[in-house]
Amino acid sequence: MKHLTLILFLGLTSITFSQNKYCEYETETSSLGIGLLLMPQKYSLFKDSSLSKIISNEDMYALDDESPLICAKFSKADYEIMHFICLENSESYFKILYNNNQTAFVPKDEKYTFKSWKNYIRESYGVRRQNDFEKSNPLKTNPNTNAVDIIIPDEPELLCVFDLKGDWIKVQYDCFYNSPAAEHEGEPCHTYIKECGSKKQGWVRWRRGNKLLIDIFLMP
Repeated sequence: MKHLTLILFLGLTSITFSQNKYCEYETETSSLGIGLLLMPQKYSLFKDSSLSKIISNEDMYALDDESPLICAKFSKADYEIMHFICLENSESYFKILYNNNQTAFVPKDEKYTFKSWKNYIRESYGVRRQNDFEKSNPLKTNPNTNAVDIIIPDEPELLCVFDLKGDWIKVQYDCFYNSPAAEHEGEPCHTYIKECGSKKQGWVRWRRGNKLLIDIFLMP
C-alpha cells in the first residue's frame, strides 16, 4: 500500500537538535501519566506550580545549543509534534514529564492541548504492535491474558482502535492496509473499517507499566 512509508508512527525516527544534542522520536519515560500535553510552536516550562521560576523558553523550530535539552515523550518538530507526558491537569497548570524523569509545570492556557491516553490513541489513524512485543502480545477475545488468541494475517499490520480499558485497547484488524489498490489511503481508519466486517476484532495490551507496547500512527 503506497502510504505505508508515509505514515508517521512512534519510535520510527529521531529528531536532531544539533551535532551533540538530540531527542529520540520516542523518549522512554518513568511514567505514562494521565495522557499527553500537545505543545504549540513556542512554549515555556517552569520549575514550580506557581509558575515563578522558569526552566526554559522553547521554540520547536529553533536549534539552540545554549538551551537545556528538553525531550518530550514524542518529538518531531517538522511535523509539529511535541507531546509531553502529563502527570497532572489542575485548574491553573499542567505538570509534565520530560527527559525521562524530570518534571516541569506549564500554565493552563488554551494554546496547550491535553489529551487523555484514551482520546490520544482513539483519535489516531491506527496502531500496530511493536515488533519486540508482537509475539508476546497477541490479540485476545477479551482484555485478559488468559483469553483465547485471535489470529490475524502475518503481514504489516494496522489496527483500528475502538476503546481503551486499563492496559488494553479494543481493536479491529484493518483488512485494507496491505491492499495494492490503496482504496482508503490517507483516511482515518474509522471512516472505512466497517467494510472489513468484525471477524478480526479483539483486545491487545497497549502498555505494560511505563512501557508502550504499540506504535501509534499520527497522520496519513
